[in-house]
Amino acid sequence: MEFQQLVLENRDRLKRLANLRLGRDLQGRVDSSDVVQEACIDALRQFEKYRESPDVSPYQWLRFFVCQKIIQLHRTHVKTQARDARRDVSIHQRAGPEAESSVLALNLFGKETTPSKIAQQQERTTLLVNALDALEPIDREVIALRNFEQLSTEETANILGLSVEAVYKRHSRALIRLKKVFNSRDPDA
Repeated sequence: MEFQQLVLENRDRLKRLANLRLGRDLQGRVDSSDVVQEACIDALRQFEKYRESPDVSPYQWLRFFVCQKIIQLHRTHVKTQARDARRDVSIHQRAGPEAESSVLALNLFGKETTPSKIAQQQERTTLLVNALDALEPIDREVIALRNFEQLSTEETANILGLSVEAVYKRHSRALIRLKKVFNSRDPDA
């Protein structure tokens, strides 16, 4: 497999990974496409070694470089004393004052969206955030890897150092807990 083909096949997943892992502190400062591109440059330097003896899937191998790049960015931009990214103003905010969420949501969701639907969506989002926060960190990580990064159970187990059975059980139990929270508080779920 050629490197360019490998990147093209995994680019969307890697970009989702970068969006998920960058965090709010860096999203206004760093573009996920740039993170993926820089990580791929690092990966290209190691490609021949990987091709000789691939011990993980191509996505997992590329994922490692994206995660390393994100860790490096957090160290450089967030953990530093001199220039904290949390104090920066995003380049996207220079266009003017921030739009109110309700007005922005009305424009994003189209004409059929009503204020009551916006309020309902905000309530569900808050409910989901609280339910995810109530999970153990490892269970949140399993949810992130399986549902957002769309990794297989085997890939998730490999990344987390768990057995496939443990990942399957943790994922199932976490989803059941999230569903219970929604069903108990949201009659429409």
